[in-house]
Amino acid sequence: MIVRPTRRLKVPYQVIALTQSMTSTPTGIFLSTFLIFYLLLVCHVRRVSYRDPGSFFFDHRVAYEKQYSLTRERQASAFIDSVSTENVTSVPSVLPSSSSIAPSEQPDPTLCLGIASIARDGARYFRQSVGSVLEGLTTAERRSIDLVLFIAHSDPTVHPASSEPWLQNLSARLPSYAALPLHLRAHIAGLEREQIFAEKALFDYVLLLKTCLAGGAPYIAVLEDDILAARGWYKRTLSALLAISSLNNSSSSSSSSSSLSSSSASSTSTMTKMTTTMTTMLGTTKRQRPKNWLYLRLFHTEEFLGWNREHWPIYLVFSLCAMILAAVVPFAARTILLLRQTRRTKITSIITNSCILASSLICAPLCIILVFLVGHTTLFPLPAGVVPMPRFGCCSQGLVFPRDAVPGLVNFLEGQRAGQVDVLVEQWAERAGLERYAVVPSVLQHVGRKSSKGDDFGEAARYGMSVAQKLWSFGFETLGPDGLL
Repeated sequence: MIVRPTRRLKVPYQVIALTQSMTSTPTGIFLSTFLIFYLLLVCHVRRVSYRDPGSFFFDHRVAYEKQYSLTRERQASAFIDSVSTENVTSVPSVLPSSSSIAPSEQPDPTLCLGIASIARDGARYFRQSVGSVLEGLTTAERRSIDLVLFIAHSDPTVHPASSEPWLQNLSARLPSYAALPLHLRAHIAGLEREQIFAEKALFDYVLLLKTCLAGGAPYIAVLEDDILAARGWYKRTLSALLAISSLNNSSSSSSSSSSLSSSSASSTSTMTKMTTTMTTMLGTTKRQRPKNWLYLRLFHTEEFLGWNREHWPIYLVFSLCAMILAAVVPFAARTILLLRQTRRTKITSIITNSCILASSLICAPLCIILVFLVGHTTLFPLPAGVVPMPRFGCCSQGLVFPRDAVPGLVNFLEGQRAGQVDVLVEQWAERAGLERYAVVPSVLQHVGRKSSKGDDFGEAARYGMSVAQKLWSFGFETLGPDGLL
């Protein structure tokens, strides 16, 4: 057996020279140390930004997985099963009103909540959506909600929920197209037959708004039928409305705030404490008072809260300032040390001109690149509570309107005839100069995988997912088992 001598690995001379220079000069030591810390930092940010859709390290395979939504789906399904019998008196909190309370003593509703639903082939969301909205509410909270459930079909029997007991048990108001004039019913049937979703969805949205206007609730919420509500969503929503009301000096705001304060005796102290915190966060003192407002957003997706192209001049200015500071700071430090001492010290000998140039032209640009790779939402998350969100919110999964703002919105929507609801609502807000707010974190999650308006796999679709599937609140899934409680 012949044993062949092992070959020695020959390291190129250039690599050896580079290694020696990196460890024998101040600049080399500085860059080597920086690169080690930089690589460790990259490893860290990969772990913390994989749920940020604006991050280079975003992992869609994990970020779109259901976590808290699975818990909420189980709770919602169990709730619907518990009220899917003819006798639900054992669960008083599900009832729209209590027979044991005289009509004159029943409190006026605080919130009219409307949900319109249409049947989808191979998918059902309506049951769990309604169940998640009601599950976990106290009896007093349930009585303060005027629930309107609308089967948006000219023939309601095509929707599987129309024949299920829970629908009748949970809502005292079930509007339908039957009350409309004959020509409108024929028009609706034509829209369904020709699948003109833009006009049909807008018509249904306006119908819900009008139905709620017929009641006396000071706030009107319209939710889509493919959402999940976190446990504790109602307390957070009422607290957010109180915080917004505290920003407005108008008399209508004061009356709305007083209505909210008397809506639920069991949660008054909690709402008061949370309102104080949110008021402080919003900075109501010594700041500009808000304009009249149009809605409070209950759902938003982080996908549109990243670095925006229209802000590139701002990003450029800050990047240049960072590079300049990376040179000015070490240069100033060296100058001050030299002025204070008569001879050069070890520190001043390390801060060479080469180190200063490396800091400005190598280290600073690498750090700037990493900032943009990490993602805006990871670095600058929205503060919990209520935040203005006039742009980039998307979409119409859940909006709460003050009653006074609804008539103008309805008139505008009726004049448009067709269009995307969320786009038209934003157009009206811009035209009327109305502020828009969002509650953070989102109290709703969009779980629809099949859109009621047809699945869209156009330019906005990615990862093999439709546009509807990508409407996702990544922060919602990080909630604990108790949700927002």
